[in-house]
Amino acid sequence: IIIGRRKKKKKEMEEIPLADPDNVSSGHLTDVTDEVRDVAHGDDVKVVQGREEESKASVPSKTLSSSSSSNKSGVKIKIVGAEERKSALGKHTVYVIECEPRLPVINVPRRYNDFKWLRKNLCTLFPGVWMPPLPPAQVLGRFEDQFVLERRDGLERFLNKIQEMTLISEHYVFQVFLSRPQETWGEAIKDIEDKFATQNWTEHKQLISHLHSFNPCLRDLDLPACVHKQDIPSLRQFLLAMENELKAILQLADKASHHLADMCISMKDWQKSLENLTSRENEYSFRPNNMTRVNLQPQMLQWCKFLHDQNQGYELFVRQLKYEMYDISAFLELFDQRDHIVADLERIENKINKTKPEAKTDDMETQKRNLELLLKMVTANMLKYQIDSLWKEKIEHFRNAAYLWGTKQLQATQDMIHVWSQEKTPLK
Repeated sequence: IIIGRRKKKKKEMEEIPLADPDNVSSGHLTDVTDEVRDVAHGDDVKVVQGREEESKASVPSKTLSSSSSSNKSGVKIKIVGAEERKSALGKHTVYVIECEPRLPVINVPRRYNDFKWLRKNLCTLFPGVWMPPLPPAQVLGRFEDQFVLERRDGLERFLNKIQEMTLISEHYVFQVFLSRPQETWGEAIKDIEDKFATQNWTEHKQLISHLHSFNPCLRDLDLPACVHKQDIPSLRQFLLAMENELKAILQLADKASHHLADMCISMKDWQKSLENLTSRENEYSFRPNNMTRVNLQPQMLQWCKFLHDQNQGYELFVRQLKYEMYDISAFLELFDQRDHIVADLERIENKINKTKPEAKTDDMETQKRNLELLLKMVTANMLKYQIDSLWKEKIEHFRNAAYLWGTKQLQATQDMIHVWSQEKTPLK
């Protein structure tokens, strides 16, 4: 499927080694290693306020910063709280963002719709560039602690993955999102949208400039004729099939998770009932030879803890599979972006073909050339760079998540062995 691919050397085909769970990069496993955090609730929440130091950047410049995909800035973005607030239209949740090292404003609250606004604008600015996905929207249960916790982790993952993409993270839109106080946030949105409205997007020069800054190699790549008719449709069908497979896996995983949770609850009830039975028997004064049952309370409590730890480690592993599916869905969006470029190119070609030679203008030909170049750059970026990066990340994340899950399982099993080995009363 992938164009321009040379045969990889044997060394390059070796499996990626397992990560050390004590030394895992935050860029890869924040998804599965974060501890479960408390969710703050309150009707009257005060947000730390501050003044924003105005950025000198303009929107959007033709020459942007480095296109490195690693986070060389050293900035770590955290969502330090999720707060439930009330307004005239009802209640909603805001997610409090904090950067380390800190920006002039200590932290800023943003709603889920603000994150959607940010991603939509970044996708417009950088067509053909994979944009990290947001956790999906949900109507029912969106104020429940577990849902808020998972969304919070997903939003934090979204921000940090953008932060790793230096060209995009240094753009004015992203910086404003992280630093503008809530009091002037609505004004910032209007200002950015007004500036975007003045750009002449029909010439596509800005988009070409952004892609060139993201990867200077794209402009000079030659694409075989089969790419547009064969490779692009094949890749799309493959990713759609992968998305459907992951959806099926996650449905089964959800059933298993509910089963484990039910087992955990049942075992706690079972342990309590056994404790009550033993207590009643011990109160019976005529029991033969003062005989009592073996005390299994420590073992039963450990069993309950074992089931709880099993489920927690399992849910973290499943969450990584969810992120993999979200990433694929985000990649599939690139095909829609590319389809729009193809449609624009077909329209201008039809317009040129229907226009009499003496009525044709240089603007028509310029627009056609720009669209052809943009289409080539977007296609090459998808097939040669973006899919490789996505594939490498999903393999690394899966292996690391599986290793951490296995480590938790082994530890829980060792704890079980230790507690149960203390009760070795033989049968008589």
